Amino acid sequence: MEIRKSKPPKHTPELLQKAKAAVQSAFFGIRDAISAQRKKMQQKPLPKSEPESKPVSSMAHKVSSWNPDEKSFVPHVVPAQRRRIRYDRILLVALLCCLIVFLCIYAFKCSTQSDKPQMLAANAPVAATEEAAEEATVTTTTTLSPEQIQQRHTVYEKTIAVVGDSIASGFELYDFIPAENGLAKGCVAIRNIHDFTFEDENGVEKDIIDVLQEKQPPYIYMSMGMNDINLLSADEYTQQYTTEIGKIQAVCPDSDIIVAGITPITPSSTFSSNTTIQQYNAALEQAITQLGKENVAYFDAFSIVVDPATGGLADQYSAGDGVHLGTASYPALLEALYPLLDQMPVPPGFPELEQQILSAETTASGETTTETLSDARGN
Repeated sequence: MEIRKSKPPKHTPELLQKAKAAVQSAFFGIRDAISAQRKKMQQKPLPKSEPESKPVSSMAHKVSSWNPDEKSFVPHVVPAQRRRIRYDRILLVALLCCLIVFLCIYAFKCSTQSDKPQMLAANAPVAATEEAAEEATVTTTTTLSPEQIQQRHTVYEKTIAVVGDSIASGFELYDFIPAENGLAKGCVAIRNIHDFTFEDENGVEKDIIDVLQEKQPPYIYMSMGMNDINLLSADEYTQQYTTEIGKIQAVCPDSDIIVAGITPITPSSTFSSNTTIQQYNAALEQAITQLGKENVAYFDAFSIVVDPATGGLADQYSAGDGVHLGTASYPALLEALYPLLDQMPVPPGFPELEQQILSAETTASGETTTETLSDARGN
């Protein structure tokens, strides 16, 4: 059992200070007034008609005399000594009143600070605040079946556009995404992407920005850099990459952008080194993080296809030349990519996309799920 003491009201110290100050002010005011009056009385001469040595009976002071000349009723004057005694009594009464007030305030303070132990169970849950309770009621989770997840990922495959170099072109080449969503070509790099043209939906060759502006894909997967690491520094690479992201966001503000890291090469390849690739990837990831954009995310493609034993491209994911990826690489990359898409916000400009995903989940399970897409993604 735990003993918890009640706390005094927050206003008690402030009230005590104000009361104490008021008592002191009243006390000193009364004291000064009485002292001044006593000095005044000491300086005032006694009436000549009544010598100080002559005792006066009490009745003589209480009975008033009639003055025939002035024809008025004149009260008899009280001697100065008795006035001093009267003021001394007033001072004593005032001091007693001040003492009583102070004692009352002190008693009130002690009563508010008295120990009143409250017995609480050691393991009793602490009552949550209203705000925490509201947050708790908002958070709901629904576990999706493998069939529902697969149907959701099928929707991703149909809506993601891949922009990049020859390594990225494998998504379209091996039929993992629709041909119209493949916007990747050999020799493309972040430094020269605008030197190439890409087909729009009508087969017209255009700049990549123009094609994306017309297409407005919900998801844009960017993968390039292998053709940059030998010609650009890491800083130049990341600077040009972030500049290109800004251009795409200007024409596709509602799209989610996924920036993939450079994939590894085999240990025997002389094209570059995996140490260099990792340095460029680290710089790129940091640059994406510094952007602070909710709809722009870094995807660690390097770790998906690397061989932990050698630190290079795994044999089962190699196309044979030590640089390009084989067929088995792309489903592995997509399988790792989809959970990242699940965590990203639903592109706000594509309500039909959310409906497609929800419809796919309902079809896979045979019944309507109570989970919304925003719930599944932690929003």
